[in-house]
Amino acid sequence: YATFFERIARATPSNKSARLFMAKTIHTLNGLTPADSLRTATIRIHNEKTRRRTQAVHVRSGALFIDEFSQLQAVLYHANNLFWSVARQPRYNLKLEDYARPRETAGRVSKIILSGDHLQLPPVPASSSLLASLDGTSDEHKAGAAMFANIEQVFVLETMMRFRDPVLKKILEKMRTLGGTTLSDEEWQALMDTNVNLDRSNARVTEQFLNKTADWYHGCYLWS
Repeated sequence: YATFFERIARATPSNKSARLFMAKTIHTLNGLTPADSLRTATIRIHNEKTRRRTQAVHVRSGALFIDEFSQLQAVLYHANNLFWSVARQPRYNLKLEDYARPRETAGRVSKIILSGDHLQLPPVPASSSLLASLDGTSDEHKAGAAMFANIEQVFVLETMMRFRDPVLKKILEKMRTLGGTTLSDEEWQALMDTNVNLDRSNARVTEQFLNKTADWYHGCYLWS
């Protein structure tokens, strides 16, 4: 998309994923702080400094990429999309009352792409997830979930590209099996063999082991 657009905005819910994705957190991208309210009435451009920043980022961007959507809170997704509409309204003659419509998401930016794995960790608390039940949630949560549900195209990638270890691939496939399934003795032993005993390993051996099993932390949510 860099070929077609003057600027591309990249965002994620957390600092760790932002560093890996060469992005900003959604809070930082939109000038929000953890103390800020995400209620609809507070999503505004409050000063000239913020206005100048939105002119450089939100108005000029032709695409918005959000990674790790499974960790994204519905109210934060709603706040992000509303803020983009507020920032882009003067330039693109937007009607703010239509900001939640499917073709108006994020200020009618040309491309908005959410990527991630729906089976990865949810946000904290899990009830704030885009995929959680709507019972008892706020209007902002419901609006964010509705905008997510109205995304018109969904692509499910089935070919595993990141991992090459055949045993690890089998373990990960079993983790994604609905209801779970039992690991074979070989698979379980392969997991147990990844334990590092710092009392018995010297630094060189430990480093060699960690390099060899660099991707194995993806095999268990607790390790990541």
